[in-house]
Amino acid sequence: VNFMENHAGDNYVFIVVDENLDVVEGDGSHVTISGSLCVENIRKRLPSQLERKMFALIRSANDSSSDISIYCSRAHGFLPKAPIKRDKVCETLAPLWIGRFPPSEFGETICFSSRNAEANSAALDEVACTPYDIAQKISYIESLFENNVHITDVHMIHEQMHELKGDLLTMNDSTVSVTTVVGHINLILVAQAPETIIDRW
Repeated sequence: VNFMENHAGDNYVFIVVDENLDVVEGDGSHVTISGSLCVENIRKRLPSQLERKMFALIRSANDSSSDISIYCSRAHGFLPKAPIKRDKVCETLAPLWIGRFPPSEFGETICFSSRNAEANSAALDEVACTPYDIAQKISYIESLFENNVHITDVHMIHEQMHELKGDLLTMNDSTVSVTTVVGHINLILVAQAPETIIDRW
């Protein structure tokens, strides 16, 4: 709410929220809360003129028709958990964006155009990860294991694994196949015992 109040102004704010959000409580315990409920709460608390400038999508692996209906009732749309190729991002987002901001109400100034798509594609290339970035991330995770963080704070390991997986899926080296590596990361993420986690690493 504060972010919208401080940044909306003449701008439109685009938010992608995971349906399952890991939150650390005051006592250090970890709980999972619903991202779509959070978005619904934010929308209700915002003045209508600010809410009109917010575009919030829920990202989830649960994509049944009933789940999607719930997400769309709480937010402005749904994105699948599966990775989206860089050259398909605008194609995926454009209909959702136009549905939220129809030209008949908002004018043409905030709509997708071929020029915007080209600019967005170039920007995505700039932020895509390189093999060097991946190597740096792996070195950092290795240092966490050396310091037994998988025993003392497994949540941090999970966070880093999710980041590594995301980095791999946005890597701009088309000659490298990441499918097997991502599969191994998923095996690490479902492991419970510290011994199993480090063995799979």
